[in-house]
Amino acid sequence: MDFADADRVAALEARRREWLAARRAAEMERHTPAATRDGRRIRVFANISGIPEAVEAVACGAEGVGVLRTEFLFLGRAAAPGEEEQLAAYRAIAESLEGRPLTVRALDIGGDKSVPYVEFGEEANPSSAAGASA
Repeated sequence: MDFADADRVAALEARRREWLAARRAAEMERHTPAATRDGRRIRVFANISGIPEAVEAVACGAEGVGVLRTEFLFLGRAAAPGEEEQLAAYRAIAESLEGRPLTVRALDIGGDKSVPYVEFGEEANPSSAAGASA
């Protein structure tokens, strides 16, 4: 290894140590309420798409869920989930939040998200350039 390579390795190792130290400091503070520098309180909520993300959000210090994307139960399957399956999933998410607020978004399908068991016909995707100009 020449001198330039050794300097580059040393610089990268120093950056890695700084990043790890910053990460450890953030982990120590993850359950401390968020606030601006002037002391104004900020509530931090997570946007999630399933049970594992709810658990992770709580572990990372989220104060609740701002949006639960319900599509996780409906996409990638041949038939719609039944009422009991949906209830079990939503209950598990709510329980994992341990009383924290939960906002559930109604099913968002159509446009760029389709399911084989619901027929919509042709529709422009409002998020695409073609749909936006129509």
